[in-house]
Amino acid sequence: MMQLHTKTPWYVNGYMIDGADDKRVADCDSGRPDPRVNAANAAYIVKCVNSHEALLEACKVAVKFWSMGSIPERNKALVQICEALNRLDEKCD
Repeated sequence: MMQLHTKTPWYVNGYMIDGADDKRVADCDSGRPDPRVNAANAAYIVKCVNSHEALLEACKVAVKFWSMGSIPERNKALVQICEALNRLDEKCD
């Protein structure tokens, strides 16, 4: 699947988010009275975006490993991971 989003890693610049190409990705100024909330939102978004690919790959490896056994705990974890991958529009093999 071709990625149309701005290349990662993304960076926090106050309450703004910049991409790897140093161009603006988002402005997190929500108009809230406490500007720390805007900066915290920007930091949270960047943390999630920059972690996405590694977490996705880890989930895929876990699915492969856990699908080899029939232990109930593994099966429960497999279902949870597949649901998470499906929410990310990733096929759970």
